[in-house]
Amino acid sequence: MITQQDYAKAVKYYQLAAKQGYSYVIYNLGLMLYNGKGIKQDYQKAFQCFHQAAEDGLATALYNLGLMYFEGFSKQTEL
Repeated sequence: MITQQDYAKAVKYYQLAAKQGYSYVIYNLGLMLYNGKGIKQDYQKAFQCFHQAAEDGLATALYNLGLMYFEGFSKQTEL
């Protein structure tokens, strides 16, 4: 069973790895921010993570970024 404490540990390590520029880690951190798992929910920071990972060509990040645009989480009109 996964506990909230496990999510908090994951966020800690994702943040460390994200500083190294790993796109998949940045994307996963965005998911945790979007869903509020182990960290306070923050759509703006999630959007930034998805955007950064999308710029690196990560297809799943592009998909989630598109969903956020569709759902109106960003007032920007283009990347």
